[in-house]
Amino acid sequence: MPVHKGIISSFNQFRSAAGKIDLSSNNERVEALNRYFEQGGFVSVLPNSSGWPKLTYPSKHRIHEMLQQLNEKKDLFSRKHGDWQQKHFQARTYKLFTKLKKFADRTYWDHTFKSIKDKSYRDEAQKVKLPTHLVADPKFKPMIKMFVNDPEYRRQLIETVEHSIVYKDRKELGRYANFLQEFRKTISEDKMKEIKEKLKEIDSDIKMYNIMQKWSEE
Repeated sequence: MPVHKGIISSFNQFRSAAGKIDLSSNNERVEALNRYFEQGGFVSVLPNSSGWPKLTYPSKHRIHEMLQQLNEKKDLFSRKHGDWQQKHFQARTYKLFTKLKKFADRTYWDHTFKSIKDKSYRDEAQKVKLPTHLVADPKFKPMIKMFVNDPEYRRQLIETVEHSIVYKDRKELGRYANFLQEFRKTISEDKMKEIKEKLKEIDSDIKMYNIMQKWSEE
């Protein structure tokens, strides 16, 4: 048998060294070897009269180390995927939850009652399209609360919306809220897709090393 101990860094070299060994007898191992060589790996083998050569490098210990590293990497990316999944859920359900949570907020009801009783206030709120549906959002609540309770703040805010270049095209205080959530949803979708691809590669590498581990134990 022509197989001998030495450094083999490509599948063609392995095939040449294997001589008459029927490599197709273990297609799973062939696929693992091809992947391993494509990643720049190399093997060292010894002849084996019963068929496939004995794998001497990577050793069982080295393969175990690689599997450990890959599993740690998989855990890390799985946690990252979970984080982005949570961010995607929050962005996707933002409208629903903010609409529901507003009913538990006192400022929303203060605004509602004031709008019913005070036409002047109702007109002022309409001028800036006061985003009371976002009152449960910590970013908007202080502004909405000040608008409801402070006439001077209300006057200044109306002045800003009517004359600032920022609101030139659309006089609406909460116009960026939905845009921001759509942006976050898109970003999280892209990140989840990217991480899924990485996890797919890691799983393929784990499978590769599991096959090689089994080979090293023969």
